[in-house]
Amino acid sequence: MPSASQPPRDGQAPAWLVEQVYTPRRQRTVDLVRGAMTVLANRKERISLATLAAATKAADPGGQGVSESAILTNPEAYQVYAAQRTWQGPRRRRAAARAGVTEGPALPHPVKGQRDVGRVHQRYLHLSKATLVTRLVATEQAYAAVHAR
Repeated sequence: MPSASQPPRDGQAPAWLVEQVYTPRRQRTVDLVRGAMTVLANRKERISLATLAAATKAADPGGQGVSESAILTNPEAYQVYAAQRTWQGPRRRRAAARAGVTEGPALPHPVKGQRDVGRVHQRYLHLSKATLVTRLVATEQAYAAVHAR
């Protein structure tokens, strides 16, 4: 028989602990999140995890509030937040073509034999597909002309 200070071996908390501690705390989190969401919506403020956590702190009579991780780990609180959030996160933008890179001829000047191939590789990774295709076609044309000579 396990001692009173050790948790059960099956990994689940005792029923009395779930009933008396965990469930009320989860419900408190949900209630504070709902109240803070209402306040933020009425003020027409941006709704993100940070603003929501700050609003729960202001709405809590004890001043403790709810942390961002508590909102994320409580499924019901997260569902309330996700339904009304205005924050969408950073959107990945495609890298714009750099000013120094043009759509001109593939080889504007002769290629040096001792060039840094790794740096060339990195430079090509920043080019658009259309630019790469244009350069490839021009290179093939130049190769065909040299081969014909």
